[in-house]
Amino acid sequence: MTSKNGDELITQTAAAELRGMSLAAVNQHVRSGRWRSEIKYGKTLVYRADVIGFEPKTHKAKHVSKGRKRRSKVRASSVDKKNR
Repeated sequence: MTSKNGDELITQTAAAELRGMSLAAVNQHVRSGRWRSEIKYGKTLVYRADVIGFEPKTHKAKHVSKGRKRRSKVRASSVDKKNR
C-alpha cells in the first residue's frame, strides 16, 4: 500500500518480520515517534523506508557494581568489650 506522498506503507507485523524483532518493539518505535505511521482501515501502518533505514542506538556500557563492600566479621564494638 502506498501513502499520499508515494512512500510504501507496511503493517507492524511485516515490519517486525523485516527487522527480526517483536511486534511490541515495533509498536514501541511507533509510539516513541522514531518511525512515522499512519492509521488506515483501522490498522497502524509504518513507512517501509523508516523500517529499513533504522539504525538502533548503541548503548553505553552500564556501570557494573562490584557488590556491597563487606565489613570485617569482627566489629569494633565487640573488640572494645573484650579489651575492657
